[in-house]
Amino acid sequence: MKFTQIGRPIIMVCIIVEMTLIGFMLFYAEKPSHELMFGFSTFLLVFLIFFYKLEVKVSDTKLVIAFGIGLIRKTIPIHSLQEARPAKSSVAGSGQISNYMLYSLGGVDCVEILFKDKLKSIRVGSDAPTQLSDFLNSRIQK
Repeated sequence: MKFTQIGRPIIMVCIIVEMTLIGFMLFYAEKPSHELMFGFSTFLLVFLIFFYKLEVKVSDTKLVIAFGIGLIRKTIPIHSLQEARPAKSSVAGSGQISNYMLYSLGGVDCVEILFKDKLKSIRVGSDAPTQLSDFLNSRIQK
């Protein structure tokens, strides 16, 4: 089963910055600064391609967490998981937070996933945390 979280905040910020850069390039910027603005604009587009969505795929044997087009991904064997439960994150974004690793693009709703052999857990952002945790728990118990 597949669960997708669209990174609306990231998309909106990138669109606003891109529109501002295009406006400056068309109306205000001098020729030498066009290369810098074009480079930054290209960087933003690549960033957007890599992080416009977070996709969580759950099969009988593995959990795959993938950002954007899927080049940045983490695969976790289901047999190494202990439990999944809905949670709220204090921040939005991705990174190491005290006792868990957070994978999220926006919002505070997530699923906390506990491992059998590790003290730390991971939290995965989701627009449907209850459904994702229930489905994960059904796969863990098989």
